[in-house]
Amino acid sequence: ARRHVENLFGPPLDEPEPQVTAATRYYFHIFNGRRYPDETGTLFSTPSEALAHAVRLAAELAQDDDWDGFAIRIARDDGSTLAEIPVRL
Repeated sequence: ARRHVENLFGPPLDEPEPQVTAATRYYFHIFNGRRYPDETGTLFSTPSEALAHAVRLAAELAQDDDWDGFAIRIARDDGSTLAEIPVRL
């Protein structure tokens, strides 16, 4: 019953509202001599979410021999590097 009331009216006033975290934009630049910059980036709530995305992206690129030897540089909105993930077959 409480869940139904909260769905209609929100949480009780004596309970704090859930924390909303600001997302950060991360850029996934692909490079190895040639450079393929990510101009738009993607919003993630945590650095670990951005890292997991880069790992999935590297695995997808590894399906194609043309990307062997490349890496994905995860850059924060301020330009600093979070990590580099190699693309391996």
